[in-house]
Amino acid sequence: MSKIANTLEELRQQLSQGLYRHQDKFLSVRKLAEQYRISINSANKILQSLEDLGFLISVPKSGFFVKHTPAIKSVKKTARPIFCANPLIKNRASQIRLWAEMVSTQASVRLDLATASPDFYPTHQLQTLHNRLARHHPSMLTEYAIGGGFPPLRAQVAQQYNAVGCDLTADDVLITHGATQALMLALQASTQAGDWVLIEAPTYFGFLPLLDSLQLHAVEMPIDVNMGLQPADIQAALKHAADKGHTIRACLLQANFHNPTGASIAHHVRRELLDVCAAHEIAVIEDDTFGALPHVGAQRAAPLKALDTQHNVILCGSLSKLIAPGLRIGFVAGGRWAESIKALQHATAIACATLPQAVLSEFMHSSYTAYLKKMRQVCQQSIAMARKIVSETFPKGTTMSAPQGGYLLWVILPAHCNAQKLLDAAMAQHGIAFAHGGLFSNLSAQQSSLRLNCALMAQSHEQEGLQQLGQIAQQMFGVKN
Repeated sequence: MSKIANTLEELRQQLSQGLYRHQDKFLSVRKLAEQYRISINSANKILQSLEDLGFLISVPKSGFFVKHTPAIKSVKKTARPIFCANPLIKNRASQIRLWAEMVSTQASVRLDLATASPDFYPTHQLQTLHNRLARHHPSMLTEYAIGGGFPPLRAQVAQQYNAVGCDLTADDVLITHGATQALMLALQASTQAGDWVLIEAPTYFGFLPLLDSLQLHAVEMPIDVNMGLQPADIQAALKHAADKGHTIRACLLQANFHNPTGASIAHHVRRELLDVCAAHEIAVIEDDTFGALPHVGAQRAAPLKALDTQHNVILCGSLSKLIAPGLRIGFVAGGRWAESIKALQHATAIACATLPQAVLSEFMHSSYTAYLKKMRQVCQQSIAMARKIVSETFPKGTTMSAPQGGYLLWVILPAHCNAQKLLDAAMAQHGIAFAHGGLFSNLSAQQSSLRLNCALMAQSHEQEGLQQLGQIAQQMFGVKN
């Protein structure tokens, strides 16, 4: 990370952890530049970014002051990791499917899934590329795709990740039917039915149906949602697994802009985390879907794969999630499981359709950098707007994350609140959908949490929906902040 990004992250953590009081005068531009040995221009950008994130407020001719912003509330650590045998995972997976079906057919305000509306994406440009490629290369419509994917796209993926410290060639990259297939192939190659897999708690709810489909068990590791997964979490899980006679084969995680909390694993512990897993022959399966979406002022964070010297990290991600989710294009770089993963994909799907890959490749070649820059700004503004609405309308005692990337916000209601009941009421009254905390973990502590999709927050309909959600929460669980 750059000096500016490191400074911004350090100050963000200090503010989110409550080291400054409400209405305290914050560092001036000059003092910040002197203290952190950066330029005046850089210091000014950092202060403006902290204001955009909702931590500071600028007062003309007086400087910056600390704004009351609920900090991230860490998940209460349990004495032991939670061992979830497959029947428990199967039950949670069934709940996720029922929830997805319900919100997709009944919701009118979509704060639930991590996608946006067509006008959020470069839809028209993609349509133009699709039509041109189909017209000039009709064989893409009639010939079977073979091999590991469209060669230019594989090369682009390798190039992007090499720019942040990885060592990949195009041959190391296999194109898949979305990130979900990439993760499925990674799990199939590194585990077998009956094995135990380490996951974060909370974790992306899509991981649980994958584990269920492969008859795998899960060890849920309660994480500090300020810092993400820590080596000590894995060590504790390994100790308790050994006591129970369980074999752990894989660790399924997100190092950058974790879904649902938005946290990133602390940089100073990443190598230790990889060493612990390698020493115990645990495959690290890394989902880097949101890694390319740092907010303004932060650089694109390197994945764990950049530190992998033992070929023990299987890097997975979505190439279409941030551009056109409907294209369903992902990738996997399989490390020492690469050949097994290629064989599994060929046996189950042969290959991915060429035309969508070519469309995405053309877009990435011509417009991706500028598009991502704009998207990062929109995501940062959307998160700031959602945080403001939550702080003004939700019950007293509500806390929330302060993501430095992506467009997902993790909200933690007071302990006596139940997010599932809030969802039922919000859907019944206004058709407002969100993802309640019970979808992300079997930990009872998550029942008062919810994940908000902020990608649509620029639209007045979604802003009004979030305000209404806060008002319903007040009526059900408490009084206004």
